[in-house]
Amino acid sequence: MINETTYINSPSTGHFDNVRALTPKKVNEKIDARTRASVEKTLADGPSAVQQRLSELDKEWHIDRVLMLNFGVLVFAQLLAARKNKKWLWGPIIQTPFLAMHAIVGWCPPSLWFRPLGFRTRQEIETEREQLLLGLNRSSFPIRGLH
Repeated sequence: MINETTYINSPSTGHFDNVRALTPKKVNEKIDARTRASVEKTLADGPSAVQQRLSELDKEWHIDRVLMLNFGVLVFAQLLAARKNKKWLWGPIIQTPFLAMHAIVGWCPPSLWFRPLGFRTRQEIETEREQLLLGLNRSSFPIRGLH
């Protein structure tokens, strides 16, 4: 069963999930409900649906990846704009410490904007994968490509 402790102290990685811990409870609950519904539907649809969902999980963008793209695009655009107007340099000056904060603490304020959009942490994605595989094993469905 997926719950708060499952994510914060992930059994698969043994790491504390700062993004999840610092996300408002209501947002985490919404993400959890979506994940539970996905697991239940996928398991009910059978082994081929599980294979397809596992493939989708391999391609899902986790919040760290989204944040890095966000920082890169915004800073690049602001540096280009600063060629015309030096006031644009304030953007990178403000955003760069957020990037450092994310690297050191594992969380930064822009996470608060992306989490409500449904972007999950690596641990949340991995937990869904584990739940699918556990459910599949309980059902004794063979799945190609997994040992």
